[in-house]
Amino acid sequence: MKREYQTFIKDQLVKKVKKTPVMYSLIVVDEFQNYLPEQLEIMRKCLDSETESVIYVGDIAQQVKLGTIRDWKETKETIEEDRKIKLNKVYRNTKNILSYIKNLDYDIEIPHEVKEGPVVDEVVCATSKEEIEYITGKISNYREGSIGIISKDESWLKDFKIEFDKEKNIHVLSMIESQGVEFDLVFLVGVKKESFVVSHHIDILPIHTEERKRMQKDLLYVALTRAITELHILGRDKLSDVLKP
Repeated sequence: MKREYQTFIKDQLVKKVKKTPVMYSLIVVDEFQNYLPEQLEIMRKCLDSETESVIYVGDIAQQVKLGTIRDWKETKETIEEDRKIKLNKVYRNTKNILSYIKNLDYDIEIPHEVKEGPVVDEVVCATSKEEIEYITGKISNYREGSIGIISKDESWLKDFKIEFDKEKNIHVLSMIESQGVEFDLVFLVGVKKESFVVSHHIDILPIHTEERKRMQKDLLYVALTRAITELHILGRDKLSDVLKP
């Protein structure tokens, strides 16, 4: 930790910098898959030597930043089996939401225990105005619970932020911003194929192009799984067409 202060030396006011080591008895790293290995190493250097305790929370399948951790081995950490908690199934979403996601060619398991829930609606809308009209009609009788309006393109959300500014239970955010939160009802808006197209540039290695394509699909998965009970997909294109090679 660095602190700047001023003091007098030989009757002259001088700026000084005091550096104090930062030590923590416990560090909790949320969404660890979005960190560089070097960033995690810096965090570990701030651990108290007597405890050296870190809790990592995250999902490798939900990496949304290029170049960050894709394999647990990159963390250089070893966790004993009796100290590891691994959730192999998603219980947050309804069966209909998970079935919809699975039909988009995501490799997920649908637990028998999850509730059925409403069917996922997918509606073609040409403009943000049409999408707002659709959302307004759906939430007119929906005053309890949280509502998320999510888009791949942050610029597309401008009209939604203005329209629903005074609605305390409605949250308008980008896909990246939605990671780590959840809503009872989710509207995925502004869906169009060009938003998910990753073009190859001459100065980008093919392996990086493929990595960006995979991340686009992972980011979409993050957005889809924000819905606990009800999910609506709005835009010019259907997601099944968006995800076609």
